Amino acid sequence: MADRIRKKLTLSSRLKQKIIPFPAVAWIPTAIAAAAVFGAFLFANTERLLPAETSLLAAEVASDHIRSLIGTHLIDVESSDEHTIKPWFAGKVDFSPPVLDFADQGFKLIGGRLDYVGGKNIAVLVYRFKKHYVSLFMYREPNSEPASKQKLLDYQGYNLVYWNVNGLDCWAISDAAPGTLVEFVKIQQQEHS
Repeated sequence: MADRIRKKLTLSSRLKQKIIPFPAVAWIPTAIAAAAVFGAFLFANTERLLPAETSLLAAEVASDHIRSLIGTHLIDVESSDEHTIKPWFAGKVDFSPPVLDFADQGFKLIGGRLDYVGGKNIAVLVYRFKKHYVSLFMYREPNSEPASKQKLLDYQGYNLVYWNVNGLDCWAISDAAPGTLVEFVKIQQQEHS
C-alpha cells in the first residue's frame, strides 16, 4: 500500500512539473494596455464625471434664478428707469452695471436685485418677456477672457446663455424658449459693444 501511495505522489509531482506556470512578466503588457484604456476613458469623460467650474457656476446661477421665482426676492428695486436702478447698485457691487430697457423689442425691464454667486455680490437685472422672467446676472471677473462666442446651456428646464463683454461676465437665464433667450442676448450684446 505504501508503494501505491509513493507512485501516486511521484506521478502527481511529475504532473506538477509538466504544468508550466504562466509567467508574471506576460501580465505587464496587459496591465499597461488596461491602464491606458482606463486613462483614455477618464480623459474623454472628465467633463461628465467631474463638473467643470462653468457647470458649477451655471447651476448656482440657475438655482438663484429659481429661488427668486419661488420666493419673494424677484427684485429689490422695482423700476424700468435706468436712473433709478443703476444708482441703487452703487456700493453694492464693484462696478456700474449697464442698465437698459428693451421694451420695444419685447423685453421689459422690471427691476434689479442683488444676489450672491460664486462668493461675490452680483448685479441682477430682471426683464419680462410675455409671461416669462429673464434674469441677467452680471459681475466683473478679473481673470476671465473676453468670449465672443455664447455658451447655451440647459439646467432643469431653464435655458442659460453665458458671454463676456467689456470685462463683465454675463449670464441670462429664463424658462422661455432657447431662441428667445438667444435673441435677448443678441440685443444685449448689440447695445453693449
